[in-house]
Amino acid sequence: MNDESIPIDDDRRAVKRVLYNVLLVLLGAVCVMLARMPTVYSEGVSMLGGLPVILVYSLALRNQTEVRPVSILLIGLFQDVLSGGTIGVWALLYTSLYALVLSQQEGFLQFIGRSALFSWLGFILVALLFAMFSWLVGWIVLGALIPIKGLFFQACIAMLLYPVTLLWRIRLSV
Repeated sequence: MNDESIPIDDDRRAVKRVLYNVLLVLLGAVCVMLARMPTVYSEGVSMLGGLPVILVYSLALRNQTEVRPVSILLIGLFQDVLSGGTIGVWALLYTSLYALVLSQQEGFLQFIGRSALFSWLGFILVALLFAMFSWLVGWIVLGALIPIKGLFFQACIAMLLYPVTLLWRIRLSV
């Protein structure tokens, strides 16, 4: 095989994928910063704490061929550093969420891509699972019981915010 038979499109596609993932990490960093702003807290719970969860879920659901797991890991590490907590906890949570959604494309999430309603219902299920998993990881890794009420409240707000991302996606595709 000679060099002339190698398509140039592969190089452009690789550069595009790298730039796409850099943009996703930056968008994830913005979501994390919005979630960590002190003005969005109510009774110790971040009102926008579900923004990174929405981003990771949407990425895993819609762009699984373009998104690299290292991008999700970097978003989690950024939240670990910004929160001042144990390094690796959020990275573990977000990469686990990403892996769950990817692994269930043929399972219970197989109908998700068909309509906005199924996408929202899938997110509701995933947000509740993520809240329970966050509580479990917090208990195991940190040795402290995180208030489940706060995690549930955060998941409920994320569930209410998720349809906005669906409207944004529909608006872009029209």
